[in-house]
Amino acid sequence: MSSLPMIFALVKKEWLSLFRDWHALALMFILPAAFIVVLSLGLEGLYYQQTGITLRVGYLDEDGSAASAAVLEHIGRTGIKLAKLGSLPGAAEPPRDLEATIAIPKGFGASADILSREGKGPLPIVMRAAKGLDLPYRLWLAAQLERSVARTVTTGMSEKLKDDLPALASTLDTMNGSQGWVEDRSAAVNAISPLQLNVPGWALFAMFMISMPLSSGLVRERREGLLARIRTTPVTKPALIMGKFIPYAIVNTIQFAVLLAFGLVVVPRMTSQPIVFSGSIGWLAILVVTVSLVCASLGVAIGSWSKSDDQAIALTAGIVIIAAALGGIMIPYFAMPAALQAFAKISPLYWAHSSAVSIMMGTTNPAEIAGALARLLAFAAVLLLVGGAGIQRAARQD
Repeated sequence: MSSLPMIFALVKKEWLSLFRDWHALALMFILPAAFIVVLSLGLEGLYYQQTGITLRVGYLDEDGSAASAAVLEHIGRTGIKLAKLGSLPGAAEPPRDLEATIAIPKGFGASADILSREGKGPLPIVMRAAKGLDLPYRLWLAAQLERSVARTVTTGMSEKLKDDLPALASTLDTMNGSQGWVEDRSAAVNAISPLQLNVPGWALFAMFMISMPLSSGLVRERREGLLARIRTTPVTKPALIMGKFIPYAIVNTIQFAVLLAFGLVVVPRMTSQPIVFSGSIGWLAILVVTVSLVCASLGVAIGSWSKSDDQAIALTAGIVIIAAALGGIMIPYFAMPAALQAFAKISPLYWAHSSAVSIMMGTTNPAEIAGALARLLAFAAVLLLVGGAGIQRAARQD
């Protein structure tokens, strides 16, 4: 009997076992998708919240008008520390002691009168943020500038048009459609939003959940004597491993693809958080296959040593949750205390998650990704050795 028919038969057996409870399988898609939405929306306020943060911003007022002074006054009320500049630095980057610079152009005051420009709005304020300034702060600063300009314009407009309500209403309509009051000329940055972290993170978590039916299925096979019967056939160990791996790898790939598409297409409509995918699909595919091998190996390792279905499921769930917590899925790695960060790298989800985020953002370093893949393969090898030892022990007991 050749290897291919053996592998095909084993894959078919695993496939039927996996779809025996399709409700549980569906939950492995639905629950991670819910986590992506709930946690991304839940962290959005924290992401944009700047309470207690003081930004140092240099300004150059080339206009010197009452309108530009009012804008600077409004900005100062937000807690931003303003420093007057004699001139803007020649480089795009602000000086080291500043997080950003803003320039109010000459003619800003005259243009702030919306009626005089037929609804086009004031000349834009030019903002340049330091490359090291995180995107949340940059977005917040731009929003504060927009609000300051809007407040200045509306205050002046209401004074001029307080006795002409139709003109006031018409001008407000014009303001609602106006944009570009702040022109962000900051250098491009690769910042990470909660959504950027949650989409690959919970997709990977979903992949590891597949270890639960695999481990419990292996316990059932041992209990019902199916594994012992398989050992009496001329099935090779590589064929047995492939028979376990292929169906779960297919499900894992579908899981990751569906959740990634959900995170890229659907969730951004619910939140203003940025998410990008500008990396290599090839690297991502290699990563998904490698993680699938780790997931299958984890299921085999736990299932070969567990004494009951419930024990296998509980143990797998506990290990996956701990691995997710340590790996930066539930708590971002950069938000962990140093003591916890030291333990993060023992989790395969740390290497998988950091690699997936890097690939999606297009900041892939081939050497680093190759190193992460090697570590994931090492995790899989160790787990397979543990699973093999458990299966050998069960065979001796039979």
